[in-house]
Amino acid sequence: MRVARFKGLLGRFDSAGKLQEATVTIDRGDRALFAVRVKRKRRQYELPLAFVAEMACHHVLRAEVAEKRKAKAAKRKAAGR
Repeated sequence: MRVARFKGLLGRFDSAGKLQEATVTIDRGDRALFAVRVKRKRRQYELPLAFVAEMACHHVLRAEVAEKRKAKAAKRKAAGR
């Protein structure tokens, strides 16, 4: 079993949306799980590693599209002057 554990990470790990400290465990073995346990809370959230990778890709793609739209709007604005 190959497990990586990262303690003390800061991020937005639940629906509250505020920065919190958490422990993240990545199990790359047979289970292939991504688990997050927010500090001072008992609940542990587990997601399949493939789903987490897909969410990360969607996040990056949305950021790239927004950046391209912003550049296109700036180019259009500069051409209109």
